[in-house]
Order: sequence, then C-alpha cells, then structure tokens
Amino acid sequence: MANGSCATSHGVGTVHLSPSISIDNVLYVSESPFNLLSLSRLTRSLDCLISFTKDSIFLQDRSSERMIGTGCESHGLYHLVSFSPSVPNRALSLFVLVHSDIWGPSRVKSTLEFQYFVTFIDDYSRCTWLFLMKSRSKLFFIFQSFYNEIQTQFGVFIHTFRSDNAREYLSHSFKAFMASHDILHQTSCTYTPRQNGVAECKNRHLIETTCTLLLHGHIPHPFWGDAVLTACYLISRMPSSVLNNQIPHSILFPTQPLHLSTSSHLWIYMFCP
Repeated sequence: MANGSCATSHGVGTVHLSPSISIDNVLYVSESPFNLLSLSRLTRSLDCLISFTKDSIFLQDRSSERMIGTGCESHGLYHLVSFSPSVPNRALSLFVLVHSDIWGPSRVKSTLEFQYFVTFIDDYSRCTWLFLMKSRSKLFFIFQSFYNEIQTQFGVFIHTFRSDNAREYLSHSFKAFMASHDILHQTSCTYTPRQNGVAECKNRHLIETTCTLLLHGHIPHPFWGDAVLTACYLISRMPSSVLNNQIPHSILFPTQPLHLSTSSHLWIYMFCP
C-alpha cells in the first residue's frame, strides 16, 4: 500500500470498464480505498497507446487508431470519463441525418487488397451502406457516389452529415462539396467518439458479426471483406431494438416484401480446404 503496509488479495477476476475496455487478472483488495491500474499491464493487454495532458488521459487502440477510453485527473488520480447513455431523438424522415465512420486499417488485407471500410447510416431507417476501401483517401469519391445514388434512387437530399473529425472528412474537397450541396456537416469533438455513437456502434456490430461469420465457417481472415459486406446485408434485414423491432430495409423500402429465411441468394458461410 502507499503507506508501506501489506494487504491481502481476496480474489482475481475480469473487470469491464466500458464496452471497449476489459481488464483481466484484476486483484480484489478490500482494504484499498481506490481502484488502481497498472499502465504497463494495460498497454500490453489492450495493445493500446496512452497519452497524458495536464488534466486528462487518452487510450488509443494501436491497430484501428480509435480512441477507446478517456479519463480526467482528480486529486492525483485519473478517473474514467462517463458518458450519458441517452440517445438523441431519431430523425423524422429519410436522409435528414446521415452518420458515417471509417474503420481500419485491418491487420490482414482482404482478398482484393482492401484494408478499410466506410459506413453511411440513415438515422431514420438505420439502413447501412458499406464500401470497402484500399486507402482512406478514397472517402471523398465514395461519398460523391453515395450522394448521387441517394438523390437518384429516392429523390431526396441529405440535410445533415455527422462524422468524427478525421482529416478525410475535413479535406478541402469534402468541405467544398458539403457547402455546394447545402449539407450541414457535424463533427464530433476530439477524443469523444461517443458523439458519433451511431456510426461507432454500427461499425462495432459489423465487426462482431463479421468475426462470427468467419469463425463459424472456419474461413481464412483474408475473406473478411466478403464477410463484412454480408454482415451489413444481414443486419439491415433484421429487426432492430432501436427501431422498436422494425426492420431497417422495410422502413427504407416499405412496398418491397422481405423473405429473408427463404431467399435463394443467401448461402451458408463455409470454407472447404
């Protein structure tokens, strides 16, 4: 202990600090007045980078470069910042608000050399469009194509576009396109990924589903690109608790019947060496 005395550990377990941070081999010491964390062990177990300012601490995943945790200094200790779980009101119609986020780079390139993907999520229907990318620089051209597709297919305009403050979203060409099409671009504050929570959660859901498909089918990792596209297709056709168990695809296309269980174009994921 800090005063030089010794204390006994009464157990060892795993502590879930947040949806993205879990700490293994945690000792339960009832005599300790504070929860203490070894930064060296944390960086090894989470494979993350840790940076400090005069009153804050930031944890960043090394592979995806995403911020996975923040803390504030108080009385010489850093405390995990808590965020309100409340979700803002849903948009009232299609494409009034579109969320976006870039995932990557993948540690393993896909069969077609992709390392990233970008998602666009309609806030009203929660339908998701996913595009694979070989580099983040392709974002602007992909967004232009997505915007034209929405305008042509649905005859509507995107009113508000919400993303994080990644440099690809803040490029001169991207800003000029937003201004010329009267799109309000909302960006999250630095180190606050929860402000872009819809896209962040969607990408996490996609990755978890992708991993499930790959593991269940014993499929090599380079096929992750095909798996994540399949995951996106399936998620948009499954009931969502955010929509009171409505189906995103059915909200977007209310006149189109949906027969997912009997669709002849769906195949079981399996790898035969």
